[in-house]
Amino acid sequence: MTLIGGVLGAKIFHIVGSAIKDEVSGRFWEAQFWRSFSLTSGFVWYGGVIGAFLFLLIYAKIRKIPLLKITDLMTPFALLFDAIARFGCLFAGCCYGVRAPWGIKLHGVTRFPSPLFESALCLIILAIILIWKPERKRPGILLPLFLVTYSAGRFVLEFFRGDSSRGAFLFFSTSQWLALLVFLALGIALLVVRKKEKRCQFFRGKT
Repeated sequence: MTLIGGVLGAKIFHIVGSAIKDEVSGRFWEAQFWRSFSLTSGFVWYGGVIGAFLFLLIYAKIRKIPLLKITDLMTPFALLFDAIARFGCLFAGCCYGVRAPWGIKLHGVTRFPSPLFESALCLIILAIILIWKPERKRPGILLPLFLVTYSAGRFVLEFFRGDSSRGAFLFFSTSQWLALLVFLALGIALLVVRKKEKRCQFFRGKT
């Protein structure tokens, strides 16, 4: 179910993003615009995460399984999947970096290998949570921890992206705005939860 939700969410976000962009250029009402979509290309990572989480929430509700336990189990696999999927982005040539004096040859130009760095980012986060195992003390922490750290890294890596099809608004790309939103929302939420936990420990006489 999470795979289905992830694919649907990623595709819907891609369509919505394309629709917003092409509404401005006037292509939204053209038949060619809608024929350009397929299940083999055009996905948005953040849409996939949201879609997968919603389907996971439905599955946990139906099977009466604690949601926090499921997210802790699924997060390492999500990181590994994303690390592997970025190689697909690289080989397909849909995601690439800016021109650079070193890197990979793509479209006849040497470019910064942004998909490889994003794959490395996911593997580093995966290694940290597997070694640290924070979920043992705080069940359910893996997913927000993953999203916060990934969003911070993705925000920086987007400056080295060269594919203009991902969209942009003002100074940042669409993915940077989403990364900033996720980072701030989850970061603040984690701080609030942590503050409440310390307050409870204080009143219980624990330090």
